[in-house]
Amino acid sequence: MSNDKLTPVEWLMEQFYNNEKMLTTDQLLRAKQVEKERMQEQYQDGREIGMIEILTTQSTNNASAYSEGYKKGYLDALQFMNSTIQNKIKIRQ
Repeated sequence: MSNDKLTPVEWLMEQFYNNEKMLTTDQLLRAKQVEKERMQEQYQDGREIGMIEILTTQSTNNASAYSEGYKKGYLDALQFMNSTIQNKIKIRQ
């Protein structure tokens, strides 16, 4: 097996076996603990990435809603100014 495809437990077991030709119970338990810790870290990293994706999507959606609100406000203001100008032109005629 190549080292890049081994899990930490497999690598550690292979090292002990190659060097000592046997594993003690403590060594095996330690190898399993290392693997468990690595899996927990990967799980936590995955959860953090998922949260970042969710928050990014929410932020983008909120920004889009705000920009639509500003757009509507500016269009309403332009319409008001246009009607005010038209009313003043009618009054002067």
